[in-house]
Amino acid sequence: MALTQKQLSQRKFFIGSSEAKIIANGSFSDWAKLISEKKGEQTQLISKQLQMLFDAGNHMESFVLDHFETLGNLKANQRGSGRTVDHMGVPIHSTYDAIASDGNPIEAKTHWGFMSMDDLCDLYAPQCQHHMHTKGKDSCWVVAFFGVHCRMEYRKVQRDEAWIEMYLEQCRSFWNWYSTDTLPDSFDILPPVDWTDQVTIDMKDLEGWDAQMQTDMNLNAQDIIEANKSSKIADKAKLEIKHYLPRHCRKMVLELTGNLEGDKIIVSRSKTNTITLKHQPKKEEKNDI
Repeated sequence: MALTQKQLSQRKFFIGSSEAKIIANGSFSDWAKLISEKKGEQTQLISKQLQMLFDAGNHMESFVLDHFETLGNLKANQRGSGRTVDHMGVPIHSTYDAIASDGNPIEAKTHWGFMSMDDLCDLYAPQCQHHMHTKGKDSCWVVAFFGVHCRMEYRKVQRDEAWIEMYLEQCRSFWNWYSTDTLPDSFDILPPVDWTDQVTIDMKDLEGWDAQMQTDMNLNAQDIIEANKSSKIADKAKLEIKHYLPRHCRKMVLELTGNLEGDKIIVSRSKTNTITLKHQPKKEEKNDI
């Protein structure tokens, strides 16, 4: 949810969830800009186009949450509620899009680009960790409507306790600079959030792994590597052949010779100017019996 003017004016009293990504990136210039905005020394300039996107996102929020209730079989309660917690003198605030009936916060998004759901979770993982800290929960729902594909997805982002501890230290450094004009000793970018509950294993640790399986996997890997190389060579060759199709032509036929005699390569141009290439094998001769 985009911040309202009232919420923007209240930012000076706490570190908000929408600022989590800025705090996490540890950039001197970004921190200085945020401090200037909080103190009212600098106005956050928003273009008309960006404001339209914010407004559209706000209008779509109830739509996204309503559909999450159907898809996720959970209620989206306490919409727009907020909470502030104190961490060693640093006020940390969250405005939740909603709270699910399982008690976990919900972050509702409308996305008009081409990100995957995993990419979107990566992008908003710091904000979700911020929400989990203020709410005292181990997970946060990310619900997204992908406008380009007209598709709704939701994912549960898990708590990364080690990351949250580092983030809270960042918050202390930022707030100390903001409240006392004391520059931090260093500016550090935090590592990416590990938000999934999936783990990485070594294939050799699988039950029943032996020397024969290692040999089989080596052969499989070699086939994959060679296929990828061949695919790249084939893609380059296709581009070179397509390049010869004159702009005024709809179709071009190349009759092959040598050991491919009888085969044809057909290059076609669609009404939308998309060029495709097709291999037509030679017709097998029928043998009379």
